[in-house]
Amino acid sequence: MNDEQKEPKDVSGERPANGSADGLERPGAGESAESKHEERAVGAAGEKLASLKAEETVGELLFAARERLAQTLEFMSQETKIPKQTLQYLETDNYEALPAKVYAKSFLRAYATALGLDIQHILNKYEVQTGQTHRSKGDHWEIETEVIEEKLRSPNVLKRYVIPAAIIIALVFLVVKLAGRKEDKTEPPRQIDLREELLRSKPAAAEEPAASASEPAETPAEPMELSIVANPTDSCWFELMTVSVVEQQPETTISRFTLPPGRARAFQATEEFYFLRVGNAGGFVMELNGSKLPTLGRKGKVITNYRITRENLPRGKKD
Repeated sequence: MNDEQKEPKDVSGERPANGSADGLERPGAGESAESKHEERAVGAAGEKLASLKAEETVGELLFAARERLAQTLEFMSQETKIPKQTLQYLETDNYEALPAKVYAKSFLRAYATALGLDIQHILNKYEVQTGQTHRSKGDHWEIETEVIEEKLRSPNVLKRYVIPAAIIIALVFLVVKLAGRKEDKTEPPRQIDLREELLRSKPAAAEEPAASASEPAETPAEPMELSIVANPTDSCWFELMTVSVVEQQPETTISRFTLPPGRARAFQATEEFYFLRVGNAGGFVMELNGSKLPTLGRKGKVITNYRITRENLPRGKKD
């Protein structure tokens, strides 16, 4: 080939403005570099998303990191101040066992820090794995939602359980109080005019005139003796009225006393022994002129208006 046929060279030695060797314009060269940069960014994001969606879970990453450090759960629990059971939940991806998402992320952050892992990578993988991302306020929104739900549930619980229970307790307390008041309320025994009753029981003696001064006067009745002995293991209390006739006039004496276990007392009367009130009816025995009398009732029972005469025939009401 001849020298004349060679391609002429640029005498100035300058490169064309477009940067090409032949001096021809290459449209889109700047756009191509920019597109390559965007492609690389998209590729990096894709690789990051792919790594987040990899088959290896957050729990497996945590477990593998702990195995590499050759540490036990007990040791990591002491280091992170997180309970051992919670660390097991994290390593097994059992997030449902944790109270809320905000706690799970807090535990993951602390555990990843102790294991030397990328905290943000672990948290992002947790979000992708569990699908618990929120578009509003994140964890703060979740906490507020739980509080609102709790406030909405509380009145229902209060209405269904607390209020009925309070009503039942109030009714039981009222019944017990009324029962105690009724038991403690002592009705005073009916007052009896013994003078009139004794005079009515002996109308003939009151109406008959004195036959003569030579007839002997009526001999007074022999006094009766009543002995009351408390049982060895019981205490009893009494309100007793003794009735006697002295010179044709009735005399009454009221005694209020308590008998400790095994103690005894004796009383005398010519007409009758009138028990206004007796506590613990089965806790004592009685003898009238040496003869044993029947028990008034069972232990702990209260007896009112009970009479003992010479014939031991009760004329009053026995409760």
